[in-house]
Formats: sequence, C-alpha cells, structure tokens
Amino acid sequence: MIVLHATFFTPVMKNALRWLVESVRYHIKRNRNFIHGREQNMSEHNRKESGKLARPAKWVIRQLLSEIESRGTEIELYDAVEGGYAVYYRLLSGDERVVTEFAGKLNILQQGNRLEVPHE
Repeated sequence: MIVLHATFFTPVMKNALRWLVESVRYHIKRNRNFIHGREQNMSEHNRKESGKLARPAKWVIRQLLSEIESRGTEIELYDAVEGGYAVYYRLLSGDERVVTEFAGKLNILQQGNRLEVPHE
C-alpha cells in the first residue's frame, strides 16, 4: 500500500481525492448490501425448498448449490417433493453447463430442469 503525505497535494487535489474515496466507499457499500441481500434471500428460499427433501437428497442438492454459486451460477429451486428426492430449478444467472457439470459430478440425475438424487 502506498501512503502519500497530505502536504504533497494542492487543496483542489485533496478535495478531488476525498470525493473519489467517498464515492468508491459509497458504491462498494451499496453493491455489497445489494449482493449480500439478494444472496441471503435466495439462499434462504433454496434452503427452505431443499429442506423439504429427504435428508440425503437435501445435503446433495445443497452441495450442488454451493459448487455452482462459487462459480458464478445461481439457480432457484421450486416444487421440491416433500420427503422425496427430486426438485425443479430455474437458472437465474450464469451458465447452464455449470449446473449440468456439477450435477453429473454429484451423481444427480438431471432431466431438463428437474434434479433427482438417486436412492434405493
């Protein structure tokens, strides 16, 4: 990190720098609040929806969510079968291929937008 002494700046430069720093702080805070708020809402929704599934399926689907979200892909779960092993999803952002790739790695059966965790 570079630290510059304030005496090197003219009053105009100081004001411009002050404005720039405040502007950047404002936008970072605003974007962080928006992103975290949306992630919390979606995560809560997906947590509730996956919570309807049988316990083994719930953990596999949540692992899928974790993997794809870390790669910039977001889905919304819906119509989970209560105590079952299947759930549907909507792609909200990112790449469908990421969902397909990690569903395959986790041995989740994928038929269109339906995900099913294999069971006996």
